[in-house]
Amino acid sequence: MSKIRCIIFDFDGTIANTTPCIQHSAIKIFREVGVEADPAAIATNMGLPLQKFIELFVKSDDAATIERLCQRYEEVYRSEGIDLVQLFDHVIETLARLKEAGIRLT
Repeated sequence: MSKIRCIIFDFDGTIANTTPCIQHSAIKIFREVGVEADPAAIATNMGLPLQKFIELFVKSDDAATIERLCQRYEEVYRSEGIDLVQLFDHVIETLARLKEAGIRLT
C-alpha cells in the first residue's frame, strides 16, 4: 500500500459552508432586476455554472444581461457575501494534523 502524499480539497461544501454567501449574493442581484428567489430554490440549484444558475432564475437568454448579472454576483459575493462563509467544524485542526503528517495539501 502506498503512502498518501497529497490531498486535494474542494472548498465549497467541503472545507466551508458557502451556502449563506451564495444565497445572499444571488438574492441581492435577483432583487436588483425584480426577481424574488426562494433561498431553498437557490440552494437546490447551487453547483450549476454561474451563467446557467442566473439564467434559470432570471428567465433570460440575453447574453449581455446575463454577463452583467454574473459580474454583479461576483462583486456582491466578494464584498458582502464572503463574510457569511463559515469553516466546518474541525477543519483547521484536521488540516493542521495532515500537514504535520507531511501530507501536501492543495
